[in-house]
Amino acid sequence: MKYKIVLYTLAYNESDTVEYAVDYWKALGVDKVICYNNESTDDTVEKLSKYDWIEIRNFRSDGMTDDLHAIIKNSCWKEQKGKDVWCIICDFDEWLY
Repeated sequence: MKYKIVLYTLAYNESDTVEYAVDYWKALGVDKVICYNNESTDDTVEKLSKYDWIEIRNFRSDGMTDDLHAIIKNSCWKEQKGKDVWCIICDFDEWLY
């Protein structure tokens, strides 16, 4: 499938906002979500797994530094390089206005 808008996001224990986020992403026209899950301990992964257009990639950070987060954000979009697609990179709880 060819995507027009791909969202890359980082999540940790976002269960309370999953439904709102999914509705928001769809309203923005997002076709594909790549969610980097930082070992959530709530049901974030279970809720996101209901959607076939959301891919979950697990990673582990110590939670003390943002080094790994920065690496992910600065490189995740590169898999779309050369494709005719818009990329949005943000934390799960960040919104565009």
